[in-house]
Amino acid sequence: MQFIIYFLCLIFFIFSFEVYSDELKLQLGYWDGKYKTEIEKRFQQDDLLDGAPDGITRLNQRWRGHSNSFLFPLGVVYSKDYSKWTLVTRGNYFHRSFNYKYTAWDTFTNFTRGKTEGGYSSDYELDFGYKRSVWKEKIFLTGRIGLRSHVKNFGINELTLGSNTLFTTWNADFMSYSNHFYLGGEILYKLNSKISFLLDFVLPIPNQTQVSSMNYNLDRIGNYINRTYIELNDMKSSYIYDLSRFTFGIEYTLNQNWNFQFGYRTENTDVSYPNLKTRPIRLASGGTFTNFSPSLDFQYLFIEEYLDKQNYKKNYTSSQQGLFFSTSYKFDLTKGQTKIRSKK
Repeated sequence: MQFIIYFLCLIFFIFSFEVYSDELKLQLGYWDGKYKTEIEKRFQQDDLLDGAPDGITRLNQRWRGHSNSFLFPLGVVYSKDYSKWTLVTRGNYFHRSFNYKYTAWDTFTNFTRGKTEGGYSSDYELDFGYKRSVWKEKIFLTGRIGLRSHVKNFGINELTLGSNTLFTTWNADFMSYSNHFYLGGEILYKLNSKISFLLDFVLPIPNQTQVSSMNYNLDRIGNYINRTYIELNDMKSSYIYDLSRFTFGIEYTLNQNWNFQFGYRTENTDVSYPNLKTRPIRLASGGTFTNFSPSLDFQYLFIEEYLDKQNYKKNYTSSQQGLFFSTSYKFDLTKGQTKIRSKK
């Protein structure tokens, strides 16, 4: 939905001025870089103390699996030439999916096997730039300011087995989004009419107020070391999401319409949740579900709430780096001196 809104804003921007449009370019890319999410580190920290009922610690192992940047990007670029500079407007959609597996052992030698399910993140970008040649039509500099929306969703499925232990998640979903502004730029060096070298970067705007939200529900139930447990831990927070991205590549111009780019891209997003709100509940009882008379575990309530807030306010980094490939097709909108006017 966000991308549709941004795309409509882009179209409105293009057609709301009486200008001779220059070109419209459609882009499609693929980025072969493994995505490493900051949530993995928080999981490892979260279970180091009282990570299992009646336990002291649970040692979560590293996440293993795959991620796939199916689209990076699917986009449109509109350029309008003026006498000494060019207005560049871009709308981009990025999508990556991920699925990971992990294992864990606790101090009672119980074994946990877990996995993420339906994991994906999507990003929607709209930015406006100013492009200018600075040396003999060989070097071109572009400055940008943009708006980005980031969405992330995944579920967690865990099963713990051991002596007199059968413990599992029955509701574990993570959902978040963030809207924020960014700064960016591009340096393009034309080696000849066919080959160019490029550096493209995106940087966060420091200390900006972001519109964001995170909801994470982690509810577990089962029999653990001859005691029955029900755990409910629902967390909510806004968060800080700072993006840095660098792209190094080569652009090849096949003809007046087709361009190809390939190279290396790295992206880091620094994330923290400084105002986490949570009210964890643990109901514990001796025996099994057939003889369940629960009592509230107040020690868990206060310890888990404190540890969650300390863990999630830390700044951790999600990262992705790898080779990318993209292609674009350009439409010359000025051909025939077609003048685009806004409707009155």
